[in-house]
Amino acid sequence: MASSIPNWRVRTCLDTSYIIAMNHLLREDHVLRICDTPFRWCVYLREKVDINCELIKVMVCRWAGHDVSFRLSHELVPFTVLDVFMTTGFGIGGLEVPFDECIEGLVGEMFNRKSTSLSDLVEVFNVIVVDKNTDIDVVCRKSKVVANMPSRVLDDLDSLCLYDWATGVHKHLVDNLNKGMKKLMAGQIRSSLSLSGNLAVLQAWAMERFSLDGNPINRDFPRMLRWFRYKARTFEIIDDIFRTAEFKSEWYVGERVRDLPEIKAAFELFDGGIGVPQMPKRCRVDEAVIAPMMAPLKQTLRRH
Repeated sequence: MASSIPNWRVRTCLDTSYIIAMNHLLREDHVLRICDTPFRWCVYLREKVDINCELIKVMVCRWAGHDVSFRLSHELVPFTVLDVFMTTGFGIGGLEVPFDECIEGLVGEMFNRKSTSLSDLVEVFNVIVVDKNTDIDVVCRKSKVVANMPSRVLDDLDSLCLYDWATGVHKHLVDNLNKGMKKLMAGQIRSSLSLSGNLAVLQAWAMERFSLDGNPINRDFPRMLRWFRYKARTFEIIDDIFRTAEFKSEWYVGERVRDLPEIKAAFELFDGGIGVPQMPKRCRVDEAVIAPMMAPLKQTLRRH
């Protein structure tokens, strides 16, 4: 077993400390304005969202890109837009977010990405917030500078609700997982693999499937608002869970939120309603078929 443990590390760019620091500076009118956008969950974020990089590494190694699924035990369990919705609260449906077409804008021009620190960002933001002559839309727009993908789409707060942010986040994560698996299969990962996107969605997916947080009653919607810090730090322990542990295919929806319109709409779209708690059909993995496919990957893991 030890020989198949990859010795590279996962590097992430998700840092919610920027959001938390800025939340302490917002006035009530700023909060209300942001709450009118799909990013309203940001203003309620009070604790840092920690990512377990060993867990993400296991998920990269167990990614099945053609099926957009993860290998759990002998099954392929889908990773869907619903998973993004339950983690972030982003709505499903709307215009495609043109990330690749609009990579600049007012947000991107505000700060030098290479030299700007969190303290610099907070200092500038604080000056803007306390100035009551500054338009609220200008203040709220700057909260999105924490992203690594500034876009002209963000310059018009009123139109943000027109876009399908959940699908945009899902597509970005899938693309990065595919790139990571491609590098892994080609033996191109030397010391580290950098992954971008909201990796909290992947961690929440694993937490939900294996109930790693212990008690479902502790879960909130969206999941990022009550974050469970998963502390297992070894690849072997986490991979063993993915190989042998029982898993749940559906998301837990508590009574407090099950009647929310967005919850009902999302589950109606994917599951036929909350009363039918099932994910899209899973695929049984035939060992005779998958064994030849996994042999090159196992050899790659032994080398790296």
